Amino acid sequence: MTSPHPSTWARARPCSPSPTAFRAIRKEDPKGTLTADYDLTGLRHLFLAGERLAPETYHWASALLGIPVIDHCWQTETGWPIVANPVGIESAPLKPGSSTRPLPGWDVPALDPSGEPVPADVDGAIMVKLPLPPAASPALWNDDDRYVASCLSAYDGYYLTSDSGHTDDAGYIFVMGRTDDAINVAGHRLSTGSMEEARPPFPTSPNAPSSAWPTNWEARSRAASSS
Repeated sequence: MTSPHPSTWARARPCSPSPTAFRAIRKEDPKGTLTADYDLTGLRHLFLAGERLAPETYHWASALLGIPVIDHCWQTETGWPIVANPVGIESAPLKPGSSTRPLPGWDVPALDPSGEPVPADVDGAIMVKLPLPPAASPALWNDDDRYVASCLSAYDGYYLTSDSGHTDDAGYIFVMGRTDDAINVAGHRLSTGSMEEARPPFPTSPNAPSSAWPTNWEARSRAASSS
């Protein structure tokens, strides 16, 4: 990292990069040896956002820094975090893979395709029950129709986050991927995050991407190899 210089992070108390940044650091410095070159004693919390924080990245950063590693979930349209750990008020226990619980004003269920809540630990579409709380965007600039079509039409009475995931028995929310990344296998919808977590751990592999593929991939592969 050349801009800003690494010493900039050393002077920070909280730090809020993306999980991708820490996966990149882990790839280049898997043992975190470069941290010995800087005084990080002032760093109190590491906040991560912008995408799913996989448990492997959470555990690596936690063990390396020895401070709370806190995931939180929000979108540009929401204006502020939907799901977070309010450490400035009262910290909740951390759970790897979870952004903790919805903040006051947000009702965040996971729904099945028919619009019914799914049981705990079962993946569904993560929604926000209307009305949205203050500071959330009620529209898109000069394009109300697209906002309604994109965010408010999938389930009556809900805002569509386009995220998939589940809650546990304690109400913690686990975002596992995007709804358009879900993979349909034998009638089961599997998130990319669940598939990435299922792979065997391998110390030299910090990333394990998975993606959907057309159902006729085998025919396409044969066609490509014969051409």
